[in-house]
Amino acid sequence: MTHKKIWNYIATVLSAKSYHVTGPQCLSKYNGIKRTYKSIRDHNAKSGNNPRSWPYMDVMESLLGERPYMSPLAIASSSVTCSDSETNNLSSANNCISLNSNPRKRKIQGSETNNLSSASSHADLNSKPRKRKIEENALKISESIIESRMLAEKNREQRHKEKMEFKKDMLGFMQKLLDKL
Repeated sequence: MTHKKIWNYIATVLSAKSYHVTGPQCLSKYNGIKRTYKSIRDHNAKSGNNPRSWPYMDVMESLLGERPYMSPLAIASSSVTCSDSETNNLSSANNCISLNSNPRKRKIQGSETNNLSSASSHADLNSKPRKRKIEENALKISESIIESRMLAEKNREQRHKEKMEFKKDMLGFMQKLLDKL
């Protein structure tokens, strides 16, 4: 299935639940939510920052937490070095990138890219078939969108009730004021 078909499928699932959205709108919403999740996750990962919370953090963690683009295989940075405890661990040794005295030359420590490619192929063997993952993710995404819309609707109704109560109170107050005159 293409990405376009998947987002259109999600839109049809949402339209069956009486939410009128298109596939591109779902894609745009998902990308915005993903960007927010990544921003909060990066913020919380930095030392010295106060942790930020988000109502959808757990849902997005379950959707995106183990994705390769959320936790990259290697980090290229001039400030990252491998400690002795990290070099003992084979997987983290493959993830460390160090710089030589010349900042233009970078090398991957460990057994080069062969270990990285074999690690990714090993992960592919243990994972579910791709089609099933896509369908599961599509359902999770549509459920989270439905949940956020239901929450927004509930909040809107609550604000309306509060506004109506306030107006009733004001009307009662004005009636008392009018009776005194």
